[in-house]
Amino acid sequence: MNAKSEYCQLYNALKGKIDSGVYAPGTKLPSERAMIEQFGVSRTTIRRALELLEDGKYVAKRPGVGCIVCAQPGEADVRRLRIGIDIDRINESQYQRGLFQHMQNVRYPNLSVEYLVVSHADVLGGRNDLDGVIMSHFRPGDIARLEKEYRSTVPLCFLNRTPTRADFAYYAVDYTGVSYRIVSRLLKNGAGRILVAGYSQSEDYGYAEHTRMQGWMKAYTDFTGSYPEELMFGKNIALQMPRFTDFLQKEHPDVVYVLTGGELPVVWAAIVQAGLVPGKDVDVICFDDIEDFGIQYHPITFVRMQLGRIAAMAVEYFAHSGTMPVPKVFVEPQLIVEDCKYLF
Repeated sequence: MNAKSEYCQLYNALKGKIDSGVYAPGTKLPSERAMIEQFGVSRTTIRRALELLEDGKYVAKRPGVGCIVCAQPGEADVRRLRIGIDIDRINESQYQRGLFQHMQNVRYPNLSVEYLVVSHADVLGGRNDLDGVIMSHFRPGDIARLEKEYRSTVPLCFLNRTPTRADFAYYAVDYTGVSYRIVSRLLKNGAGRILVAGYSQSEDYGYAEHTRMQGWMKAYTDFTGSYPEELMFGKNIALQMPRFTDFLQKEHPDVVYVLTGGELPVVWAAIVQAGLVPGKDVDVICFDDIEDFGIQYHPITFVRMQLGRIAAMAVEYFAHSGTMPVPKVFVEPQLIVEDCKYLF
């Protein structure tokens, strides 16, 4: 097959998916890497096919985003929705990258969705060219300031935070409640020593870590009357690797309960350095959707956060804002159990 035939065939395949609605208007085409794996072609072939699609106005390239499918002639009934998302472009986390990927994959009938990265200053400044804003990252005091100072009519939807203001929507995982249920189940099934790794003393400087730790503390307190402070190890474990390795050897935990996916690789390395075999000498549980982060250690039990579902619910809210009650919803995650003898 010659090069021209290859990129023409790829062009026809992608155009067919666009015409059939597999790639709906407003959604992002798969990445070059994904197309290489799916179609078995070179980057040059992919780029030539994308150039043809762009020339035909089937897609539009967005810097930093990729190729977005355009609405075609005859699709005048397609409604366009502009959604701001407050990604921290300097300190973008694995969670935010996963969330943004899921947002771009949301498809909604007769709806073309465009995402724009905004800052908290944009939001407080009253930017009114948007149909809604997704709030997904926060520094100390951000929510209190928004609840006090926000004056725009553009609806806000918070992800994994629970503001109290009546007109602020949220879709959140109940970090404390879910953590409490996991740890309670571990304790009831015989896990006497559950080491919590990566905790934060302050909600302001580690909301996920702090609230998940609160569930660990409450479960232990309800089950034994108190919680074991000697089994607590703080955030930024990479900076304390030798001490954490010694900590594991000294405490001999039944379970290492890792509070965020960002800490998991270094925790795993420390477990191995301590001479312990995951799944045999110690079970490992992570409260994060490590599949979205591309973390492939086994065996690890983890919490699947269902970011795709949360993203779709947020888009649906903005599509119907003004005609539906402001949602304040806890979204139940899935516990994916892998060879954990205390979670049978």
